[in-house]
Formats: sequence, structure tokens, C-alpha cells
Amino acid sequence: MSYTEEGSLFCDETQSWGYPKVFPLSKLKKEGFLENDKLIVKVEVEIVEAVHVEEVTGKGMLRIKGFEVPYTQGVLVSKIFVKHPDIAVDFKPKNQVVKTAYMNVLLGLIETLHKPPCSFTDTMLRNAHSELSELTEAGFKLDWLKKKLEEVALERKNAIAGSSRVEELVERIKNMELALSDLKVELKKEIAKSPAVSKVLSFDDIL
Repeated sequence: MSYTEEGSLFCDETQSWGYPKVFPLSKLKKEGFLENDKLIVKVEVEIVEAVHVEEVTGKGMLRIKGFEVPYTQGVLVSKIFVKHPDIAVDFKPKNQVVKTAYMNVLLGLIETLHKPPCSFTDTMLRNAHSELSELTEAGFKLDWLKKKLEEVALERKNAIAGSSRVEELVERIKNMELALSDLKVELKKEIAKSPAVSKVLSFDDIL
């Protein structure tokens, strides 16, 4: 009897190997594989490819330009350094834990600034400005991110102004409709008081 396991990943991330049920004891006895109630298993292992467990599981850290970042963020961080190669030339902190923390703040800020401007609150904008200031003081060159934040703030301001203008116009229309309604009532009363006028003009003619 032989059994082949193909395409499996064996590492410390795997909680268990194999299958809990493959061949029932009754079948092993029936086929004569047991000797004195013992089963001797011979295993041959062939390594077809050795891979880094981090690449498969997404766990673990990568070192990019002196910063340790999770594998899941590796592509994004690489793109940042390609597009802005001088971003960290003046970065001050040397402790790796601190550097990783600052990089996480930077990635979080970039993600935040990709949200629609109209979704920003005053608190979100204040936090974004505070984080940008903190990152700049640490030595990151972020003129491009500062420009993005200014654009988001301006778009949000224009959106709020436009919304306020629309609300103002809607309110004016409601007031005009209310005034027109009152005017119709007054005209009906005047027409009712002057039969001669009512013969010449109907209410619809006047309005």
C-alpha cells in the first residue's frame, strides 16, 4: 500500500499534517497490513521546491531600504521608494522597532488620503496634519504627501461650500413657495370681495 502527498507545505505554521482518517483499522486488518497489532510505515520524502514560509503565509518581515516591513506591505513600500527614492535619506531614528512604527504611520496616512475628500471629518483632517508633521520631523521627505493633503482639504472645503449653497437655495425656494401660498390665499379673498374683478380675471389668469 502506498500513499502520495503532493503540493503540501510543511512548516511550523502548519498546525497538523496529514488526515485524521485515511484507512480504517478494519481495512488494515483485512488487508493483512498489521503484524502483532503493529503497523510499520515507511516514508520517503522528496523536496521538490524549498520556499520561504513568509512568501506563502504572508507572515514575517522584509527589509527594504533599512526598514523592516511585513511581507504583505512589501510591494507598497517598494513602490514608495521607487517613486520617491530620497524619502528617507534624512530619516533620524535608528532603532528598528521605531523605524517600523514610523513606516506603519506613513502607510496608514497614505491609505487615509486615498479616501474620498467628502468622507473626511474635521478630526480626520487634524489627525492627518498631525501625523504628517510627526513624520516630517522624523526626517521623512514628504512634500508630495503634503501636497496631497492640501488637495484633499481644499476639495473637502469646496464640497462643503457647494453643499451649503445648495441647502441655502433649497431653503429660499421653500420660503418662496410658502410666501406664494400665502399670496394665493389673499388673492382668493380679494377676488371673492370684488365680483366685478372675478368676471374679468380668473385666479389662474392672475397667477
